[in-house]
Amino acid sequence: MTDISAFPTITSDIVKHIGVTFTATAASALKAGMAVEFAASGEDFKVTAAVNGGPVIGVVGAPHASGDVVTVYSLGSIIKVANADDAATGDAGDYVETNDNAVGGTVSVAAVAATGGATATFHGNILGKLMGDMAASGTAYCLITLGALTQANSS
Repeated sequence: MTDISAFPTITSDIVKHIGVTFTATAASALKAGMAVEFAASGEDFKVTAAVNGGPVIGVVGAPHASGDVVTVYSLGSIIKVANADDAATGDAGDYVETNDNAVGGTVSVAAVAATGGATATFHGNILGKLMGDMAASGTAYCLITLGALTQANSS
């Protein structure tokens, strides 16, 4: 499994359903379908592409330059997101979380099945649930739920 090297250009039917939205200022250039988090700049309502750092807060629905006012689609919205990986796939109903891919704004499937070992795994940047299958290097609609989950150990 390898991270994708560029965020895909999503141009059609990006927003399927509008839930909660709010406006913010782009701290960096953003592409349509990028998951976003608050920028670490300490400024109110400033967002940047999520890289599994700060808590994810939604997805942008259009491309924007740094400094633009952007609409962030959040809770209850159904919007296309991009797979961080060129080999892994996702299925409808899978939880997705932000990914540390250097291109920013991508998601990956969050493992929820119990694993071996002595400790549980915390997934603190859950964006939501896939509404359809997500191909490797592909896009899929995601129902934005936001949250966190703990993957249990099997011992």
